[in-house]
Amino acid sequence: MDIHPADKARSFVRRISEGIPLLPYRIREFVRKAKENPVEAAKHPAVWGTGGVIGAILVALFIGWLGGLFVPSVEGEAGEGVSSEQALFRVQCINRDCGHGWNITEKADYDNWPIRCPQCRQKTGHRLYRCPNPECNKWVVPTEGPDGHRICPACKQPIPAADD
Repeated sequence: MDIHPADKARSFVRRISEGIPLLPYRIREFVRKAKENPVEAAKHPAVWGTGGVIGAILVALFIGWLGGLFVPSVEGEAGEGVSSEQALFRVQCINRDCGHGWNITEKADYDNWPIRCPQCRQKTGHRLYRCPNPECNKWVVPTEGPDGHRICPACKQPIPAADD
């Protein structure tokens, strides 16, 4: 006969709630037995379970510390133009014969455009910006408008600077 999972859960909760008032007594009894026979107390499942949890936490902390040894630190002090913040950039090759699009991850203040296209190997990769015009909303390589500011080539809407 199968027991429904909800019945198992109710039974588990009932056993826990019935056992909570007995917890102080059980702890005192365990301490008394441990004082009488420490070797037998060390064999208790609660001791092994607690030791296993503490051991797992220590192993996880050690692995995290060990992993931190291999992560390069950011050189320079704050205010020296060093940004440890990474950003994802959409890039488009403007070579008419290529047109390859891809993503790169660089420092948030990266401004070394154009970059080399991985497909045609020419330095024609430009950052894409999303047009702020809700009717256009395209990802575009901006062009320079008559006033010298970036504009969307599709709708001629001004595109704000990346740090605006």
